[in-house]
Amino acid sequence: MQGKVIALITIGGNDPVQGLIQDSGAGIASFANTLDTFVQQLPIRPVVLGNVYDPTFGDDRRNFLWVEPAITRQNL
Repeated sequence: MQGKVIALITIGGNDPVQGLIQDSGAGIASFANTLDTFVQQLPIRPVVLGNVYDPTFGDDRRNFLWVEPAITRQNL
């Protein structure tokens, strides 16, 4: 007999910094579609998705990336 299970998927850190964080087009949409397909096909329920937090806490003076903060936050 199988006990209770949960799938925890976290996304962030190196994933967005490697390119998605600055994408304003098809890349972020493709990532979202791929993630959705993966989650829909996962045979485990419930599924909990998590992401990295905004380490600037909304203060653009703390921006440590080379990308406009508004684009970064939207993609995060």
